[in-house]
Amino acid sequence: MNEQEIFQCVQSQQEVFQSYDIHIPQSGLLAGLHKPVFSKNLFKNAFGEDNVHFPMGDAVLKYGVQGVLELTAKRTAEDTEETAVYRQAVHGVYIGVREFILKHMYRALELKKERPEDAGRLQKIADNCQAIACGKPRTFIQALQLFWFLYLLRRPFGGGCIGRLDQKLYTFCKSDMERGAWNREEAMEAVMQFYGYLNEIRTGDTLRNLMLSGQDEGGRDLTNELTWVFLEAYERTGDAEPHLNVRLHPGSPEELKKTCVRMLSEGKGQPTLYFDRWIMPAMERAGIAHTDACRYANDGCTETVIDGRSHIAFWQHEMVKTVELTMFNGEENPFIYPVSMRKNSRDMPEFTPKTGLTTGFRSGEIENMDIFDDFLSAFKAQLWFQLDREPIDDLRSKPPPHISQPQ
Repeated sequence: MNEQEIFQCVQSQQEVFQSYDIHIPQSGLLAGLHKPVFSKNLFKNAFGEDNVHFPMGDAVLKYGVQGVLELTAKRTAEDTEETAVYRQAVHGVYIGVREFILKHMYRALELKKERPEDAGRLQKIADNCQAIACGKPRTFIQALQLFWFLYLLRRPFGGGCIGRLDQKLYTFCKSDMERGAWNREEAMEAVMQFYGYLNEIRTGDTLRNLMLSGQDEGGRDLTNELTWVFLEAYERTGDAEPHLNVRLHPGSPEELKKTCVRMLSEGKGQPTLYFDRWIMPAMERAGIAHTDACRYANDGCTETVIDGRSHIAFWQHEMVKTVELTMFNGEENPFIYPVSMRKNSRDMPEFTPKTGLTTGFRSGEIENMDIFDDFLSAFKAQLWFQLDREPIDDLRSKPPPHISQPQ
């Protein structure tokens, strides 16, 4: 992206943030929930190719919004022209983040005057919002609140990888325990509220994968108090979201294994189990450092990501459409009118689906095909053309070994 595109992105993100609802719940401590907002141009400019893998980063949990603003406010000796532009853009985005959080603080204080009988809870919400907007999170509830705000802000439809939340937030849970301030039931209610919000926004193909447990670089088990809280909250709510996943390895506690088996036996197919002893070596063979492999989570269906450090970009090939092109000698079915659809949610706009396949490659007239092998040969030629985009002359002279040469 060039400088102009980067600042258009910042402006669009701030406009999206300003359009979101300010939500203070009737019960519970977790603020923030908005109806899906969709503007094609704003969405494209604000979120670009991929903003569903938490690109706003986990560092904000460490530094807080104010800390990020301070770190990005002035030029450093290491800055290049390119990094300076990017740093200013991050600063602009987090100004919008802070304003969004502070709006919730102000709204909670307004409601406190209107509902004196609920003053204590509303003051807690306001205090938590102020803490994460003007400083950094100190408690588990504040850290979960900050994560939730950023999760809402990064994607209008509330989708995307959640990652290893029991690891991201454990520092705050541990701090609460050491100070004697850990309230497990309050934390449980906040997590259940978090789950409830996810289900209220929408369910289905949301990519909301929550990965629990695993091991560190030395092979030590990372199951902690929050692992159990997230598992128990999932059982208590019984809803579809989030998509729950657990990492197992030779050092995993027996109780964790038994809990996973018991939950799976209830018939929901959750949690999905990932086995470190197979996945981590495979990642390392692919060139991923051991320290990063230890951080893996999952996204989509079963794709692995390095939590907080990577995302997925992939293409799909439309095999059924390739069959159609084969049947009509490289053209679309002339008897079918263009269709429109909504993807994932009734709140999204209708669009005409595009496959990205190229029409015009003459794989053969179907009336000249006498047996199925003729059609199969034509299909393979059409498939290889679509996959490789090679001219037909090159295709005929260099057929791949796994596809028969077109007749």
